[in-house]
Amino acid sequence: MTTTMLRLSGQEGMGRYNLLIDEQLLIGWDNLLRGKFTTQWKIQQRSYVTRKKLSNPAMYARKQRKKKREEKERKDKDKNKGKGKRRNKTEAFHSFFQSILPFIKEIWTDRCIDRNTPVIGGRIVAEYDAKNN
Repeated sequence: MTTTMLRLSGQEGMGRYNLLIDEQLLIGWDNLLRGKFTTQWKIQQRSYVTRKKLSNPAMYARKQRKKKREEKERKDKDKNKGKGKRRNKTEAFHSFFQSILPFIKEIWTDRCIDRNTPVIGGRIVAEYDAKNN
């Protein structure tokens, strides 16, 4: 995991996530699965939104007006129909998160195997059955 994070931080555009990676390494990446994020996640989220605003302010303002208009229409529609469907909000760190997703899956799989594999007398049941067959 550490090697992969070093490789990721060395890629173009990923240097800004160095502090985030270091802090998450400090508390452990397995805590990510438990919902324990470092404060850098929120800081990076705000930074991403700010960069989007500054890259093209007119387009950002237009999107915000469109969002408000759609939100108002949705609320009006919900009032008339009851409960409506809610849209999924995508994570601002989509590319970063997608690059660490395989490692999260690996950690999760290891955790599930560790937690859900029955043990008899200190030996895993599958090993015990394999040796007796």
